[in-house]
Amino acid sequence: MVLTTRSADRLNAFLRFPRQAPSGYLIRDERGDVRGFALLNLIANPDGGPVVGKIVDCLLDGYDFEYWHAAFVLLSDELARQGADVADAYASAPWTAEGLRRAGLPRRHPLEFSLRDRKGLIPRDLPFHLTPIEADYAYT
Repeated sequence: MVLTTRSADRLNAFLRFPRQAPSGYLIRDERGDVRGFALLNLIANPDGGPVVGKIVDCLLDGYDFEYWHAAFVLLSDELARQGADVADAYASAPWTAEGLRRAGLPRRHPLEFSLRDRKGLIPRDLPFHLTPIEADYAYT
């Protein structure tokens, strides 16, 4: 998996985005230990249509489908509490996609992904996963 560096400055810039009201959460296990974090956002429809709640990004330290499922249920509930009419999320990793499906967010459409790798640094025979925040799906 290829991950970009996430500095505190980058996350703070997302949280200060002027047109939206994003929120950030630590995700803890049953013992209270931090296992990951999530960013949520609401996108209001200027025409009075549905408010879209975005799971901007969710990173957890494990691959257990049930763990991802539980996180997405809680995040979806939080979006509804904030006033979202619908919840929207993107997934490329199998554990993320399955966690979303189990949480009631079924796959609706695939996204095309293109990557320029002029130096051939990324192996072509391995899976490639991109998180939503890295793909700039946070505010669209």
